[in-house]
Amino acid sequence: MGAILVLCFGLCCAPRASAQIVGDAPTRLLSVEYSKPDQTLSKKFFPTQNAWSGADGAYSIRLNDDTAIWTFGDTFIGKVENNKRSADTKMVNNTAAIQSSQSPDLRFLWSGTTEKPLSLWRPKEPDTYYWPGDGIAIDGKLFLFLHKIKTDKTRPEPFQFRTLTDTIVRIDNPLDKPDEWRMKYSELGNDAEKLQFGTATIGDGNYIMVFCSYPTKREGLNSHPVILARIPKGSLQALKVSDFEYYCSKTVNNEEQFFWSKQPKNPKILFSDGAPEMSVTTLSSIDPGGKDSGNQKRYAMVYMPPLTQEIALRHASKLTGPWSEKLKLYDCPEKDSEIFQYSAKTHQELAKRPGELVITYCRNAKNFQTHFDNASVYYPQAIRVQLKRGD
Repeated sequence: MGAILVLCFGLCCAPRASAQIVGDAPTRLLSVEYSKPDQTLSKKFFPTQNAWSGADGAYSIRLNDDTAIWTFGDTFIGKVENNKRSADTKMVNNTAAIQSSQSPDLRFLWSGTTEKPLSLWRPKEPDTYYWPGDGIAIDGKLFLFLHKIKTDKTRPEPFQFRTLTDTIVRIDNPLDKPDEWRMKYSELGNDAEKLQFGTATIGDGNYIMVFCSYPTKREGLNSHPVILARIPKGSLQALKVSDFEYYCSKTVNNEEQFFWSKQPKNPKILFSDGAPEMSVTTLSSIDPGGKDSGNQKRYAMVYMPPLTQEIALRHASKLTGPWSEKLKLYDCPEKDSEIFQYSAKTHQELAKRPGELVITYCRNAKNFQTHFDNASVYYPQAIRVQLKRGD
């Protein structure tokens, strides 16, 4: 599986590429020093001795200083030989993996057996399933946003599904075996095709900040405009989902005013070209010892704009924005028109130095049979991006 990947479970990366940082901090330019594939991390998702044989999604959430949990969407369980999946390979709708600094490999998790695998999280309603969104760990408990999905054959392949609503699951003991997990679910009751929770999540003082897709305001190819919700940490711990508030705006005397509201009436669109899966992280300075580095907290959002092969970053000094113009970090190298890319996000628990971003993106095939003929397509691809001061 290659060299052991040393985990640095501190958020030690830094801002951005090829544009100005402005706001309360001194203005300075950043650029991309390099962006390159991380084969060591990529290979961890393609084990040769494990029945887990590919998935998409790939959110990672730090559970403690030593351990992170990864969550995945649709997952193949079965053998791979000569880069082909066996005919008896099964697919489940979600799985996970545990990564620890004490082990070089990911420990993949699913319910059931290898011969009869089951998803880790399963709705009660027939013909529905969950795909994981982002989540957060609080006091040793894991909180995940789950998107409830239903197959819809009237839609074109490979997008034959509808997102119904969102659910939060609380796992009280995520470090135990999945069949020992103590879990409680709370459904949000939203219409996820109008507002979808949990595209990215981060803690902010006494609140958990939850970025959401807002298709209600879709325009052209931008079908996932980004809005912001929040919930008090204690309310999330108690699964009191009625306590969500939304960052909204209104115009008074030709001036835009912002406020938090219990109802998502005219929520502020933070930027329009968001994605259904993103990540937000805290960034340290490029040069922590520099005379103008300051101590201001700064945030970065990493995502893949719709229908592109581009991984982009926006930054802000406040989660409510304003968010910067998007900055291109990486062009995905895949040239096959039958393979598409999506779901870029950061994993900053793996960053080794200031200014570094550890990013994965997912690949999928337009023809389902391709996944059996070419097993290498459907697993996360990892890259590392190093940012530096620009001129």
